[in-house]
Amino acid sequence: MAPAQESKIEKPDISLQDSLTEMETFLANKHIEFNSMSKQFALKPSIHFDLSQERVLLVQKQISEVNKQILAATKDRSINVYAADQNNENILIKQTLLRKNGINSIKFYWNYDRIKLSGSTVRNTGNGLTLGGHLDSL
Repeated sequence: MAPAQESKIEKPDISLQDSLTEMETFLANKHIEFNSMSKQFALKPSIHFDLSQERVLLVQKQISEVNKQILAATKDRSINVYAADQNNENILIKQTLLRKNGINSIKFYWNYDRIKLSGSTVRNTGNGLTLGGHLDSL
């Protein structure tokens, strides 16, 4: 009797620099929801009907990264944190108790963030402000 052969399935090497096409993003949007209890984005299993396994892995990786950023943002007491649901409505995740001129906030979508800075924050920061990258770089 021949020895049993091991089946090895390799996962494709996907980095966050890979990007979805506009059509793939449109298709993925239907399968992503924001869970207001866990305050995290979640992927519905039905996505496998619209995207290949490789593209689903990319979506999962992006959602995982955004969920990490949401967690980090909730630790900052100076900003309001929101998420966008499937209807693009704001879901409040954390509201700052600090009162000052203007409001700083961040709104998370499953595939990008939108940051709003008050005029006073921009003036106080001056030329030392760089936006981009991960939330922990702010």
